[in-house]
Amino acid sequence: AGNVSNGLGFTVRAGNIFFVSGSGDDTHAGSFAGPWATIPQAKNSLQAGDIAYIGTHAGDAVSQTTVDASSSYDCALGMSTNDGSNAGTAAAPKALIVYPGATATVGVESGIERGLLTPAITGVFDYWVIAGFTFRGQVEAIDLEGQTTGWRIIDNDISCPNGTGPSGCVTGGPTQLAFYGNVVHDAAANVAASAITKYYHAVYWGSSHIDMGGNTVRNGMACRGIQFHDTGGVNEFDLHVHDNVIHDTVCDGLNFATVDPSQGTVEAYNNVIYNVGLGPDPADGAADYAGIYVSGETDSGPPGGGTVQVYGNTLYNCGSWSSSDSGAFNDGGGNPSLKMNLVDNLIVTTGGAEVYVAKDSGVGLIGGNNNLFFGVGAAPSFVSASVTGDPKLSNPAGADFHLLAGSAAIGQGVMISAPTDFDGNARPENGSWDIGAYEYVP
Repeated sequence: AGNVSNGLGFTVRAGNIFFVSGSGDDTHAGSFAGPWATIPQAKNSLQAGDIAYIGTHAGDAVSQTTVDASSSYDCALGMSTNDGSNAGTAAAPKALIVYPGATATVGVESGIERGLLTPAITGVFDYWVIAGFTFRGQVEAIDLEGQTTGWRIIDNDISCPNGTGPSGCVTGGPTQLAFYGNVVHDAAANVAASAITKYYHAVYWGSSHIDMGGNTVRNGMACRGIQFHDTGGVNEFDLHVHDNVIHDTVCDGLNFATVDPSQGTVEAYNNVIYNVGLGPDPADGAADYAGIYVSGETDSGPPGGGTVQVYGNTLYNCGSWSSSDSGAFNDGGGNPSLKMNLVDNLIVTTGGAEVYVAKDSGVGLIGGNNNLFFGVGAAPSFVSASVTGDPKLSNPAGADFHLLAGSAAIGQGVMISAPTDFDGNARPENGSWDIGAYEYVP
């Protein structure tokens, strides 16, 4: 009708559109009028470029809460086809997308180990779009073990309240992954405090080339909110963690463990991280309790070096489980060549023994400028141009960390590479850069 589009790019591709419905039948052709009944039927039938909408109308409900009979693994949805490859292409991905207003549940909280699984076999499971689902798992709700390149995991509700062991509710070694707009919540929430393990996390990636944006990772009794650590593998790089909300974790909010930014950017920006590092110590030993932690570990290969860039984040009440490993930031010093650069971050402590930087953070490993530190006195001596005035947050007790008029953060930042703030407002909003995840908007 002559209206201007919203400016977002899109591509019209060849491929078919199929449907799954709670009232469908797997003997049907998968059309809108004759939909399939099960998600595995769609997963097994799609060709490169095809889309299967799960649901045919608002209110339609589809569940895959039994073991996927087409896969030889303990999962509700195994992405293999007869234990072989099942992949799209970069130009023509395959897609499973929940129809607007419909619901689709994959996995259960107890009784099946995993919700969605790409098995660690010789097959290839590249280029899938997975959007709008409710994923549940006894241990892993999403486990990308096999070769998984070019996935987009968008706008899913993900939880593993009974999760435990050396894993994560979302885990694996994908590459070229876009993980956007998901809510990962209540991981290990049902696990008793006496059984918490420091090896189970809400999100646990073991690979490079990952972009995590716009997610919420919250609550539960998992150790860390988001962890990057490749057990037995080489250090990771090309990691982008931005515009996420991370809160209420036992250990660190975000841990860059085995990383090597000398090979490609490792960065965290526009994140809102609060009430993390709450403790208690896990049953299998003390951990770290920081808002953002860079441990400097290396499991295999050269340690590398370079600088993890941390800019434009808001951190509130990080590390109340006070130990030498607690604080808003911590660089564990495992690799003296790995630095941490802090720019335009807003840090507020809330009392007790909370500190801005963990006491065991390696000397000479953290630098930066134009950060706001408020709550426990003077800013650290190893950063410059610091601000220590009241940030005047809107309602931190209600998790609203927007800036109010008169905030000491207004106009005290420097030009950083993020073009927008957490809300999508342009930076700078009023002619000068503000500190933290939010620009001040009068």
